[in-house]
Amino acid sequence: MTKTKLSALGFASALALSACSSDTDAGGGTTGTAGVDDSTITVTTSFYPLTFLVEEIGGDNVTITDLTPPGADAHGVELSPREVADLENSDLVLYVEKLSPAIDNAIAASDKDAVNIGEYVNLLPYDELAGDPHAHDHDDHAHEDEAHEHDDHDHDHDDQAGHDHGTHDPHFWTDPGRMMLAADQVVAELIELDPENEETYLANRDAVKERLQGLVDDLNSIDALQCRTDAFLVSHKAFAYLGNEYGLVELGIAGFDPEIEPSPARVREVTELAGEHDLDTVFATSDGEMKTASAIGDEAGLSVEILDSAATQRDADLDYVEVMEQNLELLRQSMGC
Repeated sequence: MTKTKLSALGFASALALSACSSDTDAGGGTTGTAGVDDSTITVTTSFYPLTFLVEEIGGDNVTITDLTPPGADAHGVELSPREVADLENSDLVLYVEKLSPAIDNAIAASDKDAVNIGEYVNLLPYDELAGDPHAHDHDDHAHEDEAHEHDDHDHDHDDQAGHDHGTHDPHFWTDPGRMMLAADQVVAELIELDPENEETYLANRDAVKERLQGLVDDLNSIDALQCRTDAFLVSHKAFAYLGNEYGLVELGIAGFDPEIEPSPARVREVTELAGEHDLDTVFATSDGEMKTASAIGDEAGLSVEILDSAATQRDADLDYVEVMEQNLELLRQSMGC
């Protein structure tokens, strides 16, 4: 199994602070590791889709710390000293490189073998998904801003805040087919740590993959030719894999990076696109992006809904599969299927 071995740059001060903290999970993660049963595998995950898979496959044999709190922006998450300590002390760390800069930095500054799930789920280049994170205000229907320049050396992309987006879109989890690939790697990691429970882990993996396959089948059942439109409009392009795999056209207000505010010109451009594609809805991909979506909705006369990217668990009563089932129904309604 390929793992990312990262050099120790020293997190001593943060860890010292964490030793003085209480057992309360100040960072809002799913579970903390303080006071847990030593017989369980302690797992730190970078965000909810990985947490979901570990919960489903590991069951009672795992204790999880999710570094992205419910409702937070996975791209802009910041870590508390306690969460840094949980990462350092975990038996297993699962993340997706280039999604969360703070988590990437914490892993790079630790002495951990962290598993980059992005290596196992067939990530695609931004350009292949009809977009470029460096050109913030365009998609496949818009003009690229000539003021942006590409780095000719490593072809990675940095936004105005200095975030390195890499070359491949990390939002793999909006395609349940790629979540099945991630499930295969999660079970392999758990079995390596706890071979005595291999049979349980494999059975749990098969069960969750059956649910994920149901989502794949439902998405494949959408016949865009029978819908009013084959397009959907979102606040940022978190659903590029879903659109690419299932023949739908994702239109993004703010490109791949939710932190970039659309310019007035982009707002006008998106309003025109909404008319061209006969759209009646604009989706925010999180609560934090409702302002952007509402601005377009007011301008273009569109209803505003949340198409939950499931990067965090907004509703504790709904798991990843149930959220995606709701998304599928919202897409059908918005496209007139």
